[in-house]
Amino acid sequence: MKTFFCALSLITAATLAPSTSAQLKPAPVDPAKQTSQEFLKTTRDQLLGNCWLKLGGRANFRAKDGSRLKLDLGLSAELKPLELTFLSTLDQETVKLHHDFGLRKKTVILEEGRLKTGSKYETLNIRPEDLSMSFLYWNFQQEYKRESLGLIACRVFQLANPDSLDEYAKVWISEKYLGPVQVEWYRGSDKDPFQSLKFEEFTDVNKVWVPTIITMANAKGELQLKFDKLDAAFSKESPATLFEKAKK
Repeated sequence: MKTFFCALSLITAATLAPSTSAQLKPAPVDPAKQTSQEFLKTTRDQLLGNCWLKLGGRANFRAKDGSRLKLDLGLSAELKPLELTFLSTLDQETVKLHHDFGLRKKTVILEEGRLKTGSKYETLNIRPEDLSMSFLYWNFQQEYKRESLGLIACRVFQLANPDSLDEYAKVWISEKYLGPVQVEWYRGSDKDPFQSLKFEEFTDVNKVWVPTIITMANAKGELQLKFDKLDAAFSKESPATLFEKAKK
């Protein structure tokens, strides 16, 4: 799971690759002895390294009214220290983003291929930046009581969206592997999240652990992202075709 952010970007967490090693192993320090800020810094330092990934599959959506929709899905990402370039594709709609995780914490839309009306992203009620896992670099607000998700011991954080006055994310991060496992998004004083994400399954591709199944839920329904075309590697250079749409 440690190399799992190199697989997204969540959505990924997520949704986990150290920049100095391609081996899946526990954290190099004892997370229980770290402060909230130290733990987050260690997690962030390990999740961004020189690697890339390209995933293809299907988005299976079940709306609240019981109707279903299946869409071709593609996710590509190039990760470097403190920055991430990310492309998501739903059928013919593509959105390419660049995240700067330095002091500016700036997100820029490089290419906008969503329909102005009837967009698939709007139908699913999701934002491309949520799949890129940029929430992990939002501003720290507080740490909650530690929890376990199944057998995974997690530290739980509230991180505020720097581009919004009232949005924050509640993020469960594995103590052992320093990777996000589950996310809930909130607005203002709402007690219930407006969206949730969970990383369900992973696999090893060239020693990069990538998610193969991600589930999400929001006001419009439930979404399963399932990937069966997987490519990834640790490298300072990415393939020239990384951000090209996959051919059917």
